[in-house]
Amino acid sequence: MTIQKYKEEDYPHLNYDETYNIIDSSKLSTYMSCRRKFFYEYLQGYRGIYPNKHLIYGTALHEALEHLILADMPNLSDEEQQKVYMEAYKKALVIYRKDFPDAEFDAERKPKSPEYILPSLLGYYETYQDEWVTDEIIATELHGQVTIGEDEDGNDRLMTYRMDALRRNSVGQLYVQEHKSGGQAGSTWYDKWELAIQPLVYFHAARFNYPDDQHFGVVINGIIAAKRAKVTLDTIKFHRVNVRYNNSMMLEGLELLNYYYGELEKDMLAVQELHPSDEAMTCFPKNPNACTDYNTTCMFHGLCTSVRNPLRAEQRNHAPIGMKIERWNPLAEASNEVTAG
Repeated sequence: MTIQKYKEEDYPHLNYDETYNIIDSSKLSTYMSCRRKFFYEYLQGYRGIYPNKHLIYGTALHEALEHLILADMPNLSDEEQQKVYMEAYKKALVIYRKDFPDAEFDAERKPKSPEYILPSLLGYYETYQDEWVTDEIIATELHGQVTIGEDEDGNDRLMTYRMDALRRNSVGQLYVQEHKSGGQAGSTWYDKWELAIQPLVYFHAARFNYPDDQHFGVVINGIIAAKRAKVTLDTIKFHRVNVRYNNSMMLEGLELLNYYYGELEKDMLAVQELHPSDEAMTCFPKNPNACTDYNTTCMFHGLCTSVRNPLRAEQRNHAPIGMKIERWNPLAEASNEVTAG
């Protein structure tokens, strides 16, 4: 159960939402990258008005992969396997078409377009079909919260997680499987996962909820699609990264999580004391080094270059031009929740 640490009456000058009390790896990663971006995206709730093709395609592909992985493929006839593929594709297409209803423009979104889904599914089973026999599925789409430490008042610090799958390998070890879609998988793609906080949180949650089991780690399951005029099985590549932790690495990782979680708590308290009439907002500082991460200019760049105090009423009651106010609560969609008790 989420602790209601931050209450609406404490933030009359913000676009308050109950999701203030939900911290997951995406939110904390954003805060680590740029605290002002965290403020705009998660406290004010500002998002772009146009659908995010990367997020939507990734969600659609996740749905299709889950359907495929849960099917008893090795014991099905060819005709039955084809039915599974089509069912998975249709599930993905429903999700994709909610935001991109006009198929006429699919080509402009390559390689994040529906024609890549079936080749991805076919290639995935061809590549990893042995796992249907050797690896057990414990659960898919696990949601929950796990304690990472305590704040200065002795209250639990909870991290929310949403795992794609929890599985057991052929030697009896549990592992978290996390699907990632992308357009390329170079050395930077491989290297980033070992120090990323998402697999750290997932591994901690799995070990917390299954303390008596042996744990392998987190398997990053990359489905990488190249932009091509004609999509074939060769267009899709499959890459995996095994992220593993010893006790020393876990201790250091949890210390890191608690440090930034504590910094976020300080900013959340500090913003309560500020007023819309103040000349500038002195908490949630900007990080100029993060403005062009991933070779893309941050959507809040214009706000950061022109707005000193985002608390001013005329700047908070409505989303800026080109943006909307939108929230997402991973726990609200929980279907198979595992919660630290």
